[in-house]
Amino acid sequence: MLAMLVVALLFISLGVQMVLGRVLERSFDRVQQQIARMSAFVQEHVSAMRMLAAYTQEGAMTAAFQRANEAYTRSNNITSGQLPV
Repeated sequence: MLAMLVVALLFISLGVQMVLGRVLERSFDRVQQQIARMSAFVQEHVSAMRMLAAYTQEGAMTAAFQRANEAYTRSNNITSGQLPV
């Protein structure tokens, strides 16, 4: 009698574990998908922040390039024998 009870409880336990395992696996998959979505969102916006930061520096970089270009033009004109501009 006791052996039958143990075997019955064993099968019940296995059934519960299988059902809970499937439920937990689906839940885990949903959580992983949500984490992947959040990660993609964050990555996209961090890249956008870098791009915006670069654009805000555009004026300063343009001015720095213009100064370097003018210095190059002056030195090139002097070495080639032309009058400075």
